[in-house]
Amino acid sequence: MRAVVFWLTVALNLLVLNGLIAHKHRLLHGGQSQTIRLKLANYNHSWYLRGNTLGLHFELPRQVSPALSPVPPSQPLVGPPAPAPPPVPRPPLGSSGCLVVALDANQVARFVRVHGGEVLQPGEHLLGYRMKQAWVVVGAESFTFEEGHAQDYISARYAEFRVSPSGESVLVGLLGPNFERLGPSAKTPDK
Repeated sequence: MRAVVFWLTVALNLLVLNGLIAHKHRLLHGGQSQTIRLKLANYNHSWYLRGNTLGLHFELPRQVSPALSPVPPSQPLVGPPAPAPPPVPRPPLGSSGCLVVALDANQVARFVRVHGGEVLQPGEHLLGYRMKQAWVVVGAESFTFEEGHAQDYISARYAEFRVSPSGESVLVGLLGPNFERLGPSAKTPDK
């Protein structure tokens, strides 16, 4: 009986893992997904290198936080200060959800608003987020590369994602300052 339960558990785990792999494969290669690039925060990448993993920190979450704080009251330039109006309420961030982003000519995302279920305007896209302590996290938190290739990624300035219409994302790779693909495969000539 124990052997039957063991093998059923193994089979179920393999089915779930294969389903997750197939789902990510459809997202990467499906016709519905959109390429979205996120600008990496300006920092020294060597600080975030751990073995063969590079920690990723994006500029987009920095755009989200000020947008959710109360609007500061305007004050007249001369005369006594005006009475402060009540702060404008902003939608709270849940533990996860979607941000609405717009893309520039290079497909780099810019924060527009927190998605509240409204219909998207032309040129707007959803990008999933999750809260980790007090931080807004979008996309992947790290990028793993082949051992010995850390120098290939030091010049990274952007991360490229494939994003589904529902905002789910898969990291495709890292890009340099001129949107060139980085990594050992980028240095080998096409055959």
